[in-house]
Amino acid sequence: MSIRDGLPAAQIPVFDAAIAACAQMYADACAERDQVAAASGARAVAEAAWFPGHALGSVEAIQASYEAMQDEARERARAA
Repeated sequence: MSIRDGLPAAQIPVFDAAIAACAQMYADACAERDQVAAASGARAVAEAAWFPGHALGSVEAIQASYEAMQDEARERARAA
């Protein structure tokens, strides 16, 4: 059971709109963070992406992965 299930029918569209607005704000904030980090370099991207328990384990590993993806993208662009 969710919070939504306990709402009167008239409030469900308002609730849904509020959740959608929050999700959009979160997505916009993440995009802005990523844009700023990308402009600052690979280390900044890695620091912005890292969180405790990240699958790659460390900022350095994330940075290496990001740099490898950037290299692959440049190679694909050159080949096209």
